[in-house]
Amino acid sequence: MDESQAQCSCSRDSDASALSHNKRIVFVRRPGENNFPTADCFQCEDCPAPNGSDVAAGQCIVRTLYLSVDPAQVPSPLTIFCSL
Repeated sequence: MDESQAQCSCSRDSDASALSHNKRIVFVRRPGENNFPTADCFQCEDCPAPNGSDVAAGQCIVRTLYLSVDPAQVPSPLTIFCSL
């Protein structure tokens, strides 16, 4: 496990505890031009989970189990440089 994974323990909890709170990852700082994001660009926060009173008529609450970013969606520094 590398340093960025050790700093934020956003793991999947049991169903009972997952209903009372959420963990969110917030993008807090841009890494700079032609630099890759590092762990200090993100912050892991605890926040209350939404409940029935937070949902308006015609809306629903969705629980995300897995999230992925395809490496092809992330531009490389070479791609950014060539497009300038």
